[in-house]
Amino acid sequence: MECTKRQASGVVKCLCVLFRSYGVFNIFGYPQIEIRDKAVDLDLLCGSDGKDIIEQIILAKDDMARIIFMDKFLLRQYKKTEKKKAENNAVREHLNLIMREKGCIKIKDICTKFDLNIKTLERNFKEKIGLTPKEFSRIIRLNHLYKLINTKNEIDWLDMVYECNYYDQAHLINEFKEFTKMPPDEFLKNINNHMIHVNRIYSF
Repeated sequence: MECTKRQASGVVKCLCVLFRSYGVFNIFGYPQIEIRDKAVDLDLLCGSDGKDIIEQIILAKDDMARIIFMDKFLLRQYKKTEKKKAENNAVREHLNLIMREKGCIKIKDICTKFDLNIKTLERNFKEKIGLTPKEFSRIIRLNHLYKLINTKNEIDWLDMVYECNYYDQAHLINEFKEFTKMPPDEFLKNINNHMIHVNRIYSF
C-alpha cells in the first residue's frame, strides 16, 4: 500500500485567546490539571455552546466579527461559572504573592502565611491553574530572570543567581535549559529570535 503526502492549500487561520493563569478556570469551571498540555475541543468543554461558537467563527465575514463572537461567547461562559469566582479568590491571592516575590518564595512559607497545609494548596493549584505552586513559582522566577538578562548589556551570572534566589549557577543553568531547551549563553547569542516565544510562555 502506497501512501502519498498531501499539503494543505490555501490560507490557514487561527484565532488565539490568551488567558491569565486563573482565567480558564474562571470561564469554563473545568479542573485544569485534566486538560493540561492537551488539545480539547470546545464542544467537549461547553456542549452545544462550543459547537455554535465554532460555526459562528468559521462563517464570520471577517476577523473583527470573529473576535466579537468569541468575546461574547467567553462572557456567557464566565457568567455561567461566576459562582466559582469566590472560591478562586483565595488562589488568586496565592498567585499574587508568588508574583510579587518574583517566584522567590518557599511553598512552606505560603502555607504558613495563609494557614494551609501543602496538600490543600497543591490541590487548589492543580484544579484552578493546572500547575503545582512550585511549578508556577519556577516559571515566575524564570520570567524574572529573563527580564533581567534582556535589559543588561553585560551579565554577571553570579549576580543573577543571587537576584533570582537560585542555589548556585549550575541550578540556574539547569532550570533555564529545562524550560527553554537551551543554555543561557546560547540563548543570549540570538535573544531577539526567542524574545516573543519566551514572553508568551512565561508572562503572567
